[in-house]
Amino acid sequence: MELTRLEEAWFSILPSTFGALICGGLTVLSLLMGRQKRVNYLFAAICFMGAIINADLALINLISDEMAALRIDRFTYIFFVFGPAVYIHFVHTFLGIKKRRRLEITAYGLGLVFLILSFSNNFIEGFYYHKFGRIAKGGIFYHLFTAFCALAVIYSISVLYLFMKGKSNVERNRIKYVICGLGIGSLLLTFNIIPTYGLDIYPFGSLSFIPALVLAAGVLKYDLLDIRAAIRKGFSFTVLTIIIALIYTTVVGLFNLTIALFPKLRGSLIPPLISALVMVVIFDPLKSLTQNFVEKLFYRRKIDYEEVLKEASNKLTSLFTKEEICDFISNWVELTLQVERIGAFIRTDGLFKFMGTHLEDVTLPYTHPLPLLLENTATLIHRYQVPLMKIKERDKEELIEFFDSAAWSVVVPVIYHGGLIAFLAVGEKKSGEVFLKEDLAFLVTLANQTGIALENARAFQELKTWNEKLEQRVQERTAELLRALREKELAQKQMIRSESLAAIGQLVAGTAHELNNPLSSAMSLLQSSIEGIKEMCQDSEISEIVDDLQFARKELQRAADIVRSLLDVSRETETYAEEVNLNAVLEDALRVLHNMIKKMNVTIHTDFSPYLPTIHGNFAQLGQVFINIIKNGLQALPKGKGEIWISTRYDKGKGIITAECADSGTGIPEEIKDDVFKPFYTTKEVGAGTGLGLYICHELIRRHSGTIEILDRTGGGTVMRVSLPIER
Repeated sequence: MELTRLEEAWFSILPSTFGALICGGLTVLSLLMGRQKRVNYLFAAICFMGAIINADLALINLISDEMAALRIDRFTYIFFVFGPAVYIHFVHTFLGIKKRRRLEITAYGLGLVFLILSFSNNFIEGFYYHKFGRIAKGGIFYHLFTAFCALAVIYSISVLYLFMKGKSNVERNRIKYVICGLGIGSLLLTFNIIPTYGLDIYPFGSLSFIPALVLAAGVLKYDLLDIRAAIRKGFSFTVLTIIIALIYTTVVGLFNLTIALFPKLRGSLIPPLISALVMVVIFDPLKSLTQNFVEKLFYRRKIDYEEVLKEASNKLTSLFTKEEICDFISNWVELTLQVERIGAFIRTDGLFKFMGTHLEDVTLPYTHPLPLLLENTATLIHRYQVPLMKIKERDKEELIEFFDSAAWSVVVPVIYHGGLIAFLAVGEKKSGEVFLKEDLAFLVTLANQTGIALENARAFQELKTWNEKLEQRVQERTAELLRALREKELAQKQMIRSESLAAIGQLVAGTAHELNNPLSSAMSLLQSSIEGIKEMCQDSEISEIVDDLQFARKELQRAADIVRSLLDVSRETETYAEEVNLNAVLEDALRVLHNMIKKMNVTIHTDFSPYLPTIHGNFAQLGQVFINIIKNGLQALPKGKGEIWISTRYDKGKGIITAECADSGTGIPEEIKDDVFKPFYTTKEVGAGTGLGLYICHELIRRHSGTIEILDRTGGGTVMRVSLPIER
């Protein structure tokens, strides 16, 4: 051994030691924060192998005994021979490749073969001594192993590079850091084969700590393996420790210089107390400065999420519709996290409907794997996590299809009372960075507040709907009450009119009864007188007297007919047991009035319902009613010209048949509508009518338990409406 060269071995020892410490630290962190993830354990295994190979390079240069160093070197390869297989396995797992299991098994098989060969002198024969230190002298098996390592590294880097195409910014950045960290680091270790051939070239594997630092930065910045928080905190305290150590060393140096200048201070407690006081005073400010430095170094900008969430919570309490809430959440997250797109899928009638920006009319059925997975796990899902999930391949394909459909990066469930009522879909950051732990915590908290806001909005909308229904019910009840009041007033008017007509009818009936006998006697006497005079005399003068007497008898007969009509109406002795079809009654009335109609320039419109049931009544009396009504309508037409509309309909709910006769005449003034049903009331010329027609109609309809009313026709004219129950 050439000791002069070993004295210069620090050039190899220090980088290797530093690399061993960094790789060892990553190994511990990966195991502690692994969360039972295979990719983390494989990463820990790779870091462990990096640590032992760097430790080996340092130890074989620190130990002076060549045989002991050789045993350590050979012992190291018991683990390192599986490095290529573990590296390939890690790359496949990291990228979600599952169809190359045979390649992984083959790599592990070759590792086992090299494990057996590592105990042979043909693997490591001894050492070469160079100016940079001691290096292994590889045999034929060692050179085969280094070739295997080179192939594994080249294959892995190629796969990582090819997988970057078509991926999102986040996934590309994650892969880049793996390539720079593990790929280049492994490639540097592979270059250690050069000095094993005896060439005096520095083993670049000693510099693998540099890509290891890059990998640590990638884990810290892009959370490659979900251990960023631990590394960031450890990095902050490491920097803080170094700074404090430097300051403390400086203070101690200054005090030593002071003591050298002032020997009387030797043994005094003042220097230690001042040193301790300085450390106490500067610790908190230094801690804050260090953390801020780390935040700015790796995260560029720091967001006060507590203040942001407070503002968001205050705003959400004032929103009462799903649309307003989704618009606010979309704008708020987009501005806060600077993402490319954001939206919420709200559960509505078994579907999750998208509400947000950049997309329209996108729905997701509740049976889709994503809502089911979110509801079952109640945790957010990253796009890059999907290939690693232990779910059905079909479900995995549907999840990937959803994420890739709009370049979604993260989905966050909105859970309320154990059920999924919505979920937030967030795109990538515009900067291409991944979501930090604080970003995800912000999204989860915001999702919880969104759930409360959506539930409040749902309750508010239900309350609003109930209020609207209540107002509608109040309006309907008010309308019903007003209608009932109008019907009551109408009924009261009809009752008053009926009582008035009944009283008048009783008076008329009594009067008619009293007049009937005198009229009969007078008519009989006049008839006898006329016949006697005719027999006694044939003189022309006497004939004029006879004509006058006959005219008097005719007028008395007319008065007698009126009295008879009044008596017929007043006697309620008829029975109404026959079945009557109202359409047939109206058709018969039109036939009776046919001669009158054909002499006029009038058009008759009929609209008879074919589904009218029969009623219990008297055909002749109902015919008399409608003959009078139609005849009045015809007589109301100016100059005998116009139109008549006759219709029937059946209200099954009320059990009432309605018949209407409308004319295009001048109409009936409002002030006389209550008088038209009174006996002897008429608007016709003297001698043209008795005023008993509508009175008789009213009484006959009343006997049939029906009603008759007068309405104004739209466009001019009058409508006479008769309503009759099918059962009395």
